[in-house]
Amino acid sequence: MATDALSAAKLAIYLVLIQPALFCLWKHGRTGFLGWFFVQIFCVLRIATGGIGLHGNPKDEAALILSSIGLSPLLLGISGILYEGRRAVNPRLDRKRDIILELGYHTIVNLGMVLIVVAIVKIMKGDVEPKYKSLLYVGLAVSCVSWGILTLWAVWSYLMARENSSYASMQTVDNGKILIKGAFVALPFVAIRLAYGVVSLHLQVTHPGSGFLTSEAVQVCLSFLPELICISILVFVGVITRSLRPDLKKREQEAIGLVSDQENVLQQQTEYK
Repeated sequence: MATDALSAAKLAIYLVLIQPALFCLWKHGRTGFLGWFFVQIFCVLRIATGGIGLHGNPKDEAALILSSIGLSPLLLGISGILYEGRRAVNPRLDRKRDIILELGYHTIVNLGMVLIVVAIVKIMKGDVEPKYKSLLYVGLAVSCVSWGILTLWAVWSYLMARENSSYASMQTVDNGKILIKGAFVALPFVAIRLAYGVVSLHLQVTHPGSGFLTSEAVQVCLSFLPELICISILVFVGVITRSLRPDLKKREQEAIGLVSDQENVLQQQTEYK
């Protein structure tokens, strides 16, 4: 019954949270697509796991896979939000370099997810060959490395925001700083959830009857609440910074206009000579 209650709570809460998440995706638009799309995906996955918990076995293969891959869109969402924040605080940001870095990070996160899913499928089918256990541990290690990279990225983004403090009066920069700080605050909760995932998957393989896996208190404190706090922080800062896209577009248009005016002045001076 406790599991059903937790699944029902998860289903109800994320059905509510997906609405402001969709609002953030709409308001931030293409500028924040890399972040808010994956926040949306995370909410959808948690709705699915809640539904499976209510109408099926929350410990079966599908539920375990959905629970395991849930961290991937969360990591990618935070990464995309950091990119949006950096773009807002630094008008001279090298976008091509940042996009390449984003794609590289997506590759790392997806690699870890694929390794974990393949290993879980094989192990749940009774294939206990050592290579699949090794595959699982490699996937978990890649996920931990992904979190570490994201943390370093967040620190770099935060330092970038401080370096651009001279633009503090600009609403665009202020919104970018809010996004970066929100992502930074969310990362410790991702770490808690990641640690729980590593331990639970390890025990699923080595000690499937462990009380850690069946404890509702552990699941609530180390899985459900950290995810909920993390996604709530992201949605909150997303709603606060909903005006970022038009502000950023306006700033870029002003920059283009300024460059155009300078070119016209130079052209007139050349013609005069």
